[in-house]
Amino acid sequence: MEKSLQTNGNFGEQYHKLNAHLVKLNYSRRSLRRYDEYSRRIERTLEEGGKNDSEFNKDTCDWVIQRFLGTGQLKDLSTYYKALIHCVLTVFEYSSTGRIYQYIHPRAPQPESPLSHDIEGYGKSDAEKGRTEGTLSKKHYYLKIIEEYYSTTKALQEWSQLTRTDVFDFIESIASCSPSQMCTYLGLLKGFLSYLYDEGRIEENLAVFVPRSSYKGNPELPSVYSKDEIERLLNSIDRASPLGKRNYVIILIASRLGLRASDIARLEFSCLIWEKSCILLIQYKTKEPLVLPLTKEIGSALIDYLKYSRPNSDSPRVFLRLDAPFKPMEDPSVSSLISRAFKKSGIVIADRKHGSHALRFSLAKRLLDIKTPIPIIAKIYGHVSTQTTMRYLSIDEEALKQCALEVAPYTFKEVTK
Repeated sequence: MEKSLQTNGNFGEQYHKLNAHLVKLNYSRRSLRRYDEYSRRIERTLEEGGKNDSEFNKDTCDWVIQRFLGTGQLKDLSTYYKALIHCVLTVFEYSSTGRIYQYIHPRAPQPESPLSHDIEGYGKSDAEKGRTEGTLSKKHYYLKIIEEYYSTTKALQEWSQLTRTDVFDFIESIASCSPSQMCTYLGLLKGFLSYLYDEGRIEENLAVFVPRSSYKGNPELPSVYSKDEIERLLNSIDRASPLGKRNYVIILIASRLGLRASDIARLEFSCLIWEKSCILLIQYKTKEPLVLPLTKEIGSALIDYLKYSRPNSDSPRVFLRLDAPFKPMEDPSVSSLISRAFKKSGIVIADRKHGSHALRFSLAKRLLDIKTPIPIIAKIYGHVSTQTTMRYLSIDEEALKQCALEVAPYTFKEVTK
């Protein structure tokens, strides 16, 4: 059942109702302050036009938007004026329909509802399929937003009440989302509805009414750095300090072995097989085993770090934070320290990315330069399929040039009437 429309009132009255709803959705204080700032600016504009006491309806909404647009177009406005227009539309949408079309992720967990049990059940079934923690967390985040929509806007008490119209209404409610967000929502909704049908929670397989998204992300050429630039990066690190010793061995492992930040952060002492000079680990992303050489260069850097830099700790993790309470490093920390090292090295970054994955791609480029076969690169990178490794061909410009086809000669003739 659709939530009843808000009662009529001027902009200030309607904004206060929206603000109460945003507070209930656990919007951050910073976001709420910005909405307050924008609403005050909008009220001043309405007051200057003698419309502050008028009913805030479609005509009033269009009028204030036109005042901000002037004779220009939306794409030409500053970020501030775009935000003002977004605020006007959000207030109008909530006052008209009782919902917010473009959801912003809440900062805190949503309260439990009668629909929560099946959301958690779907998450558990996903976990049993071997999904990573990051994937599960992202899906749970979006699913809670879907749950919030149906528990508040539709006032559902159980999923068996869900109808085709409810499915179509939610799809309509996300119409203003970005293409990538729309793709995420549609994929999750389809999968969740299939789960509900398989579990007997709904009588009709409503998943068939969810369209498939045709969204494809814009492919980008990976950022790579030359062998000389990598050496310059390593030489720029101050290895006399405890921080430098740790960062040096991390960047060395990333650049020489191509390990992901997630695997470097989770590297444990049990993974270091010193007697066989190898590193044996289970990849965090793919859950597949990977064996890499523990070279003399990496081994020496590791020993230097373990003897003179690593804090005393019973943690099985190799790499720790250097400030108390000396917790294990996390994926973002590994990527951040690599990024900072690039910036301090003096290497011209320009438009290139400069995190841990840039080092991973750079290793692939060097392997391709010496004509290393794709199956061997796949083994080094721990890819389950060589199809994944084929993405790395996009950084081999010489190989791509050899794939180019010549255009057949063609003589153009003038066509006269």
